[in-house]
Amino acid sequence: MAGLLEQDRALARQRRVEQLEAAADRVTRALCRRLAELEEILVRRGRSPPGAMALRARAGSIESRPNGLLYNPFVSAAREAPPAVFASTHALEFRHNNPAAVVAAHQPLTDSAEPVVRAAALARLGRNPGKSGPQAQALQVHE
Repeated sequence: MAGLLEQDRALARQRRVEQLEAAADRVTRALCRRLAELEEILVRRGRSPPGAMALRARAGSIESRPNGLLYNPFVSAAREAPPAVFASTHALEFRHNNPAAVVAAHQPLTDSAEPVVRAAALARLGRNPGKSGPQAQALQVHE
């Protein structure tokens, strides 16, 4: 009896999977048809539908039709602090799990002339007091 019940459940699961696959196929076909229609409009006729903007992304540039760009996703790479600056504090924080020592080691780096070092030190300084308990001190760093 248990074997028949398990077979029935397996069959029900299989039917559900088949139904989901059929639904996914219908959605895929509808999307493909719509994309083909848009391709016809954009490529073959050379114009965008009313109110639409066509974008062509290439390495390092974006072209738009009609002219105008709503959003440019290219962001210049941000500088980061040299890893060597935080090598010793990294070991204190992650290998030795000593938040108090990490806070003491980062404190002088918060006065660095280099903005990227100062920012990284403040971020590390803010997360370590919270690990050792004094939440108020961690919050003060970020004010």
